[in-house]
Amino acid sequence: MKMRSKTYFAEVLVSTRETIKSTFGVPLTFDLSGYMIDAKEICVGVTPVDGYDKKKIMNFMMVRGFESSAQENRVFEDNMFWLSGLSAVRGLQLLKSMKIQITELVPPMTYSNPNLHEVVVEDINNALNMGWHVIVPESTGGLAGIPYIKYDPNTGSGAYMLGVIAGGTSAWREVSTDLLKLVKYNIDKPSDIKVEKVEFEIYDPEQGKVFIWGDKFYAKIKMKVTYKQDGIEKTKTFDQDSAGNPFQMGIQTGPYIYDDTGDPIPWNNPGFYNITFDGQSIFNFYVWGPVLDYINSDKYIGISRINNEDTVGPPITIRYSIKEMEGVTISSSKMQICDQNESVIWEIENIPIGDNQQREWNGRLWSGEIAPPGEYGVKIVSVGNGKEVPTNPHKVIVFKVEIISPSNNADHDLTKNKYTATLNIPFKAKLFPSSSNLKGDIKWSLDREYDTSISRGPWNSKKVFETKSDGVHSEIFSSEGGRVKVNATVVFDGVVSNSYVYITITGPDGIPDPMITDQLVALYKNGATPRLMTGIAMQESSYMQFRSFTLYDRSDKWPNESDDGGSHIGLMMVVPNLRKAWDWFNNTKEGATLFVDQKLAFSRTYVNRKISEQNKVGITLRNLTPVEHENNALVFYGPFASATEHYYELNSEGTDWIINTVGNPGGVGYANSVRAKMR
Repeated sequence: MKMRSKTYFAEVLVSTRETIKSTFGVPLTFDLSGYMIDAKEICVGVTPVDGYDKKKIMNFMMVRGFESSAQENRVFEDNMFWLSGLSAVRGLQLLKSMKIQITELVPPMTYSNPNLHEVVVEDINNALNMGWHVIVPESTGGLAGIPYIKYDPNTGSGAYMLGVIAGGTSAWREVSTDLLKLVKYNIDKPSDIKVEKVEFEIYDPEQGKVFIWGDKFYAKIKMKVTYKQDGIEKTKTFDQDSAGNPFQMGIQTGPYIYDDTGDPIPWNNPGFYNITFDGQSIFNFYVWGPVLDYINSDKYIGISRINNEDTVGPPITIRYSIKEMEGVTISSSKMQICDQNESVIWEIENIPIGDNQQREWNGRLWSGEIAPPGEYGVKIVSVGNGKEVPTNPHKVIVFKVEIISPSNNADHDLTKNKYTATLNIPFKAKLFPSSSNLKGDIKWSLDREYDTSISRGPWNSKKVFETKSDGVHSEIFSSEGGRVKVNATVVFDGVVSNSYVYITITGPDGIPDPMITDQLVALYKNGATPRLMTGIAMQESSYMQFRSFTLYDRSDKWPNESDDGGSHIGLMMVVPNLRKAWDWFNNTKEGATLFVDQKLAFSRTYVNRKISEQNKVGITLRNLTPVEHENNALVFYGPFASATEHYYELNSEGTDWIINTVGNPGGVGYANSVRAKMR
């Protein structure tokens, strides 16, 4: 389907902010910063060329909207190379690249998200109530605005938004308001009079006057009417009613009041205000007071649990401006931190005045203790001309993730699956303050470490998963153990809170002897002496996969180590690794395999070589019996293994085998002891 489109009109606003440095009123330098462009309104007509298709028209309008938004940030980037731009589409692209979730909201629903400013959330819900769809990020990702898109799914028309990040005004305001939005008038005239023109003038107070935020004053209004009567143009000025009362309107500059529709009054914040009529300014005035820069101020403080103590992260930076203005005497300025009961918990006096100032709060109370998790209000309070003026509080959330389960230093034994695995271990953490409706994934890492007393490892591993606040995730540790650092982390707008505890995974109090015996006999059931492995286990480990000693500062059941600090381990005292240390089935299988595949093979190789040597000199030497081969293999298995001295050696004539009690008495004693200890 082909489309033809025509742009009928577009309204685009380009703005910046200037910072002028002066001495004794003489400007010395100035900086331009905060370049912004907003394509506020674009009217586009779309005409199908080859047939009507509503869906394709809608898709075309969506693509057109995406392209228009994307081009906003290109205006500065392509022409002022030192600048980077931001638009709704560009912002969503950046957030997606940061792996921040982007969601399309579909009505009917009510949306809530504590990571976004309430004005943005309200606007999103208004769009949803109109039946529009909204594409919105989960969080701001530290951008200077909240990018989101709201559109009509039936037509494709929409709005590509960059919303404020945190409460109230974002800085010093400059606002123009049409007079007819503030007052109404009606001209009662005879039928022979034709009104040609109506003009308004505010004549009192004088233009450009400065008022302290919270002041109320009355603006006196003159209305000049130009009319024709009997073909003659005349003018008449009205400035009072029939009772002689002046036409006037009350202007209340605060504190943070709203009109009867629930909307903030135009001059609800400090700033420069202009009242217009028919596109022309008829009156302007200043409202003085401190302002907070919500967009560039920090919003979160994270508490972390380190070494069993709470620690607070880096201090937040609060940015503000207190303008010096002619006619205003500023006697004091301070920054306050208040709790939800509006009680001051921390204050700093005599803060600097001027534009683009900043102060820090380290998240602590007067006492120096860390502020409990909760929502706090930051405000600047200045006294101008003897009147105290506070800013609208800027919300800061002190948050913390706390591990509920497992508890610090908890121990979990391998008691399941025939003493090779733990029970289900629940992992649960909670976000505080719970009253703030913080929503975020808690990221867990379980860093398990294990090594022998004298390091032969280490053998470490990591498990990762996510939960919601108060959500439970269970893990089983199977064929592994040691010390585990359990770490829970949550991040809001780049601010981190983490908490960790240590737990241990240790061996059971004991593995039943009959269970061990059955396993060892089954592993060597085809051997000459089926119960021989039980003797090895008794000789090597006293039938213990685990024994009590201290490791990782905990006295408990740890993998049974050889006397040299762990060169060999477990029931069969094999060379250690993770599974041989923590899984007794694996350990016994390794020991039996080692005996059959290597030690018995050594004996056969040795005996065959001796038979061949004796045969060359005319002596017929018998082979060893299976049991005798086991005795040789036992010497190879034990601590007295020798390349030349085995359980058996040749007699002096070289005609038969004798027990090598002279050449290797230790090896012979070891093998005999193994057989004596068989179960």
